[in-house]
Amino acid sequence: MIILEPLERATVYLSAAQYPTIADIRFVFLGILEHLESIIGDDDFEQKELASSVNQKIGEYWNIINQQTLVSTVLDPRYKLSLFEVGASAAEAVSAVTSLLANYHHVTIPKNHDVNESETPHQYFQRLKKRRLNYNETSRRSSITSSVSSVSNVSDELDRYLALQVDENKPP
Repeated sequence: MIILEPLERATVYLSAAQYPTIADIRFVFLGILEHLESIIGDDDFEQKELASSVNQKIGEYWNIINQQTLVSTVLDPRYKLSLFEVGASAAEAVSAVTSLLANYHHVTIPKNHDVNESETPHQYFQRLKKRRLNYNETSRRSSITSSVSSVSNVSDELDRYLALQVDENKPP
């Protein structure tokens, strides 16, 4: 049956993959949706109602996983932006990745604190408290500037990554 063919192929493809990734799910879903939309638009196809029903159900699942697969797909070297339409869709994906990485980058950047052997336990924990509260001798403005700078660095790094060629044969 022509309607169920992509579902069967998706099952075989994902089951046979040694390391299926969430980006593979996006790849398969987009293929299924494209197939269903093309046969729904075919005036000679007699089972449009069934195809439309399947398309609606797959569309409901797509609405759930669409946002959840943005970042992993962009960061998968086999897909990057190749599964996104040029324009708003690709820009949204890049924005989601940039935002996530900037937040991660900001949170995980360890500050270089030299270990002071003469530091008392109280001073040690005072220093840790100040670091946790993002408080030090410099102003809060420099902290904000640092955050903006880290976002810029993340964006530059993402741009360099996306400029690399898509490698569809790379293992996940």
